[in-house]
Amino acid sequence: MELARSIRSRGVTVLMIEHVMSAVMGVCERIVVQKIAEGSPDEIAANKTVVEVYLGE
Repeated sequence: MELARSIRSRGVTVLMIEHVMSAVMGVCERIVVQKIAEGSPDEIAANKTVVEVYLGE
């Protein structure tokens, strides 16, 4: 976490994908949370929203 803080302090944006919320809260100035789908690989591949978000219309 110290490395992420050090990089951020130099003005570099850090994209952090983390499930340990104490780590996120200790490093991030802004947090975005998004969940667009959940399911089996086949369900995700067939999900219209997932396809549009990742591949476009």
